[in-house]
Amino acid sequence: TTTGQASYATPSFAFSAGAGAYDGAKAAGRLAWTGGIEFTGHDGALDTTVSDPVLRMTDAKTATLLLDVTGVSMDDAMAGKADEVERKDVPFVTLDLSEADVRTEDSKVVYSAVPTALTTQGQAAFPNYEAGTAFDPIDLSFSTEADCAAAAGSPSGSDPSAAAGSADVQQAAASTDGGQDWVPWVGGGVIGALLVLVGGGGFLLGRRATGGAA
Repeated sequence: TTTGQASYATPSFAFSAGAGAYDGAKAAGRLAWTGGIEFTGHDGALDTTVSDPVLRMTDAKTATLLLDVTGVSMDDAMAGKADEVERKDVPFVTLDLSEADVRTEDSKVVYSAVPTALTTQGQAAFPNYEAGTAFDPIDLSFSTEADCAAAAGSPSGSDPSAAAGSADVQQAAASTDGGQDWVPWVGGGVIGALLVLVGGGGFLLGRRATGGAA
């Protein structure tokens, strides 16, 4: 089930029409979306929602994807309990922008094959992978003012002004040899999902059918 700016088109979930601000000189910014994706299954044992993603770009090398996560913990589900736990703004994965291919297309900044890794906070929310586990690379693009885009595409940047732009971030199909499937135990079930992005107006969470996802 999807709400708000979230949508689903096989095989990916998308968050579209996000917005934020970007400083081309610092290669720093924040892009945010509203809406959520609810995963259900296993006769009600699995009921977990990820929502309101935020991409926080710290500098030319580092970014973090934050998610709100709501659901029944694995331990409670196994014990037959149904008390939901809500975690706000969980820093879920880090993005290594320094290892990405970055280019500009007029007013668009495009990052390709950005390596990702599970954070300590993400591991606490989804405990069946160790912190630092590599997930699939992300392709990221967003629109901003043309001069900021040009600065972002240069090695050090040159434009000190910050410009607001509409988010244009999306996830592409995962490469066959890239990263680690995201298969967390949540609410007593397994969600087979992976992080993959492509340009075109949103942010996508791709899914793989891996053992009992809804």
